[in-house]
Parts: sequence; structure tokens; C-alpha cells
Amino acid sequence: MAKEIAKEANGTRTKKKYPDLIKKMYDCLKEYPDGLHYQKLAGEVSKQYDSVSANFAFYINQLLNRDISESDSPLFENANETGTYKLRQNLISKDHNEVAKKIEIAESREDITNKDIKPIFPCFGMYWDRAQIAWETTSKLMGVEYVDGKEIDFTLQKGIYVLYHDRDLIYVGQAFDRSIFTRLREHTQQRLRGRWNRFSWFGIFEIDDQGALTTTAKEKYEYDKIVDTLESILIEICEPFQNRKKGDEKSVEYLQVIDPIESGIRTNAYKALNRN
Repeated sequence: MAKEIAKEANGTRTKKKYPDLIKKMYDCLKEYPDGLHYQKLAGEVSKQYDSVSANFAFYINQLLNRDISESDSPLFENANETGTYKLRQNLISKDHNEVAKKIEIAESREDITNKDIKPIFPCFGMYWDRAQIAWETTSKLMGVEYVDGKEIDFTLQKGIYVLYHDRDLIYVGQAFDRSIFTRLREHTQQRLRGRWNRFSWFGIFEIDDQGALTTTAKEKYEYDKIVDTLESILIEICEPFQNRKKGDEKSVEYLQVIDPIESGIRTNAYKALNRN
């Protein structure tokens, strides 16, 4: 059966995007028995390649989820924290040759086109800091998949957003007729301007390999997919104590990067202070 899977995969895949990627993921997680968040894993593995795509962490996350959900004998499993993965416990004591064979099969399936329906909100950011953005018309909503990853511009992203005062949720809004950034900027000028200092967002546009938003038409979704997505978002936003289920494992969380305009303002202020 394993040979048939490998043969089928070898017949449909092209040149590997990242040679020995599964092996590198496996070796990295061996050093972390309690697991790693996929963003941290992507950051560690990316150091072993000359360059990686802007959505490398998303790709890593897809591979992990595909291995867990589709493989008859998966290499990886979910750890306790959302988005965190570890090696399957029964692999640790297995014969080296047996593990190597499993990795080879997984590698052979790596580049097969993923036919799964894309998540409704493929990317999101949690508890971003309002003070990291200048909120000028030319300001940008910037983020990265993992520390030292390629910076991605989310200024034109659309979807839904949440405003917080510290960790207290105070407002939920949607941004489909205009961008999330535009709606957030409006909230810095309207009645809520003094009541929030953090925000979360859930975007409908994916990120391509070059790090650009893809604003193509979305797929049609079944009701169960919509309900699952709504449940995942509510879990991410509200963090209920009794929920054991995690948010959507196929969506990728992005880390905030300071707005270039705000960065320039701070740099100029620092220089002026030093001159005095």
C-alpha cells in the first residue's frame, strides 16, 4: 500500500518546492518533545533554505494538517496549545528504518495539489496594538507569519474585526465594502476613538507566494463550513474556559509589524531628542 501511494504521488508531482521539507520538520520537532507552534517551526526550518515564500508558515500548517487528517499513519499530531504540533508519541520508540520509510512516503505526497476547500478566513491577526500604527491615510497594516519572516501588507484586507480595551471586547464590525484598515481608521476618529487600544481581524483574502493579497473570487461554501468557521472565530475572540476545541487549524495567524509611517515618526522623534 505504501509503495502504491508513493508511486501515485511520484507520478503527479513536479520538482519539489522545498527538498526534504518533511524530514527537516521531523528533525526539528525531535528537539521539542512538547511541540512547537507552526510559526516557530516555520521560522526554524526556513533557516535551512536559501529562500522561502512569503506564506511559508501557511504551507507548513497545511502539510501538518494534511498529514494528521489524510495519512493512514501520520508523523505528527496536535499538541495542547492552538496551532502547536509535535511528533506522534508512538514514533519516538520506533525503528529508524521504519520512521525513514514513513518520512519518504510523506515526502512523496508533499507536492500533490491540495483539493480541500480553502478556509473562509485564511488569515487573521489577534490582539494587534493600535499604537503600532500612525493611522495616516498612507499608513499600512503590516504583519509577518513568523519572527524574521517576510513583511506582508494587509492594508487592503477585508473581512471582520474586533476592538478591545486591553483584553475586554467592546465592538465587533465587518469590512467588505471597504478595507479593515479603513474601518479601523474611522474608529480612531469616531465615538469609539478613546475606548479601544487593541484589535483582532479575520481576512477573506489569501496571501500568494510573493506576499501579496489575492483578491480573486471566493469559493462557495456549505452551511456546515460556515457554521464551523463562525464557531472557530467565536472561540478565538472569546477564549471560553470550557471550550476544548481550537480555532480553525487551516487558517494562519499573523504577527504585527509596526506601520512604516509610525516607525518613521518614532525615529524622527528619537533623533530630535538626541539633538537636544
